[in-house]
Amino acid sequence: MTTTLYLIRHAEAAGNKNRTFQGRTDAPLTDHGRLQLRDLAERFRTVAFDAIYSSPLQRAYETAQAVNTYHHLPIHLEEGIIELDGGRWEGVHLSQLAQSSPELMDAWMHHLQDFQAPGGESFRQVYDRVQATIQRLLSTHPGKTVVLVGHGCSIKTALCYCHNLPLEHLQEMPWCENTGVTKVEFDQGGHPQVVYENDSSHLSPQAKSIVLSRNLMEDEA
Repeated sequence: MTTTLYLIRHAEAAGNKNRTFQGRTDAPLTDHGRLQLRDLAERFRTVAFDAIYSSPLQRAYETAQAVNTYHHLPIHLEEGIIELDGGRWEGVHLSQLAQSSPELMDAWMHHLQDFQAPGGESFRQVYDRVQATIQRLLSTHPGKTVVLVGHGCSIKTALCYCHNLPLEHLQEMPWCENTGVTKVEFDQGGHPQVVYENDSSHLSPQAKSIVLSRNLMEDEA
């Protein structure tokens, strides 16, 4: 019995475009992000799934709505996949953070397992809650297909877990593009196998161009 999980990052939001640290800030989608949603909806038109969960932040929920366009399932809000709490970093431009907090920015860029913004959440906390969320959903939907829509950091930690790696390997995981899709299959014992990750092949050239012009290593949410 195989349980399938689709992990999807939200479409482009204001913080992605403006290069600010979004975190838990409930930033709206951009016009470009809504263009990405059109392509994402078409990708999932013929993909059958049994349940769909979303971070409660609007950029994730609207992305879940697009995935659900042709399926009309209830969308369950899931706090366990919400983005990292950026504390006092939230809403601050990345260039300003690099100047004011060079050591923390170095951790962000090169050793994420040690990163924690002032007043914010550590990656250990994100890793633990995301892992617990995935395990709970597996037990809730055995043998089914589940969609989980989240954020840059929460999905990065999910990838680490799905590759059977401890948090210390977090830096090796990719930053998923906006609307990037990862497919993971779990056997009856709950052991994961990543089928593919960060697949944005559904995006048209028009929807993809802006994403490719940015440094994904700096994406925060």
